[in-house]
Amino acid sequence: MNKISFTKSPFHKITIGYLVLSLLFAFLYWLPPLHYGELSFVDAWFISSSGLSTTGLSTVVLSDVLTPAAQWLMILEMQIGGIGFMGIIGFYLFLMHRDASLPQLTLMGFDQNQRSLRNIKSLVIFIALFSAVSEFVGFLFLIPDVLRFEGDVETALRYTAFHAVSAFTNSGLDLFGGSVAPFNYAPMFMLVTALLVFLGVLGFPTVWELLYLRGKKKSLYTKVNLLFHAVLLVSGTILITALEWSNRGTVGEMPYGFRLLNTFFISVSSRSGGLGNVDFTFAAPATVLLLMVLMFIGGSASSTAGGIRITTFAILLAKARSAITRNSDVILFRKSLYEEDVQKAYIVFFFVLSFFFLSCFVLFISEDALDVLAVTFEGMSAITNNGFSFGITGELSTFGKLWITLMMMVGRIGIISIIYSVVKPRKSAVKYIKESIIVG
Repeated sequence: MNKISFTKSPFHKITIGYLVLSLLFAFLYWLPPLHYGELSFVDAWFISSSGLSTTGLSTVVLSDVLTPAAQWLMILEMQIGGIGFMGIIGFYLFLMHRDASLPQLTLMGFDQNQRSLRNIKSLVIFIALFSAVSEFVGFLFLIPDVLRFEGDVETALRYTAFHAVSAFTNSGLDLFGGSVAPFNYAPMFMLVTALLVFLGVLGFPTVWELLYLRGKKKSLYTKVNLLFHAVLLVSGTILITALEWSNRGTVGEMPYGFRLLNTFFISVSSRSGGLGNVDFTFAAPATVLLLMVLMFIGGSASSTAGGIRITTFAILLAKARSAITRNSDVILFRKSLYEEDVQKAYIVFFFVLSFFFLSCFVLFISEDALDVLAVTFEGMSAITNNGFSFGITGELSTFGKLWITLMMMVGRIGIISIIYSVVKPRKSAVKYIKESIIVG
């Protein structure tokens, strides 16, 4: 039997760190010089948590409420949320040629889902540089289309920088009025945005291996990521295209080439990007369910993505296969997995799903005036840090906004970090007699 004890672990510090940062940025947005008109602290905390958790849900139209200074501040917050606040601190320390202490390195490792601290310094530096380069190159390709949308050069530059960071960090926030629908017929904008989203969800260690270990044997993490990203991206595009091809409420009235471009964009963004290009209230119910499944799976561990993560999904499938074939080992790509990793995958799956159902139950009560499907979709979007919405976010009650804020932060911090920040399992010397039980 495991005994539970309370502990102040690295997970505890990570959890507290993100909560403090979300409140700090909320306070800044709430200050009168940084917003137009009325902005309640609840709404300020909501958009702050959305930016830091890289979710993308918003109770207000950001371009109407936040001043230019606040928009630049949110760019910084999205960057912190995407890279991880310990990654930002680590990069600063290394940039200043200051050695990080062992506790700091440990926190960086936990913040980036890394087991070993051996390469954490190189990884943190690579993450910061790769993010900056990707966003800058994306900015250069995006600026022509944004200039056509917003004639004022200064405003266009700010909007483009905001969008490039939002896309790469999978934040899903925008300054175009709530969606990127104005660019549905701009192939360069849509493809570059999709590429930025994909680079963000692919996983920083995977990108590092692809760039620096060409021709060498890839890690199991990278093999799993590449395979499942490809399968989910292609299958998602095919299914969404088939379901929405003739739907006039979404892409049905577009020319054929633009239909495929926009369904491909939905498939890419559904995993964590959260940048909506169509009105999902008109999507087929089957499409909505498919999007929720893709949101739930999410992107890679040690990436800007949310969801239960691809490796968790892959482990669950591998465990199911081993149970069906009655193999005692859980195998992926001819590698036997550690039991600890399998247990963590089940913890993540069980608790994320449980919290989602609990949240739906709570929100169905507090938001009983809203459509059930819309609330369910909003809840899945929040816990998986996606950002897709039926447009009901601004209609939520104060309690509903606070609960969705909680869901977004839980999704960003991670179930494992939250659980281990509170409890620490200890193995007991007591062994109990085993007994079989009827299952199924």
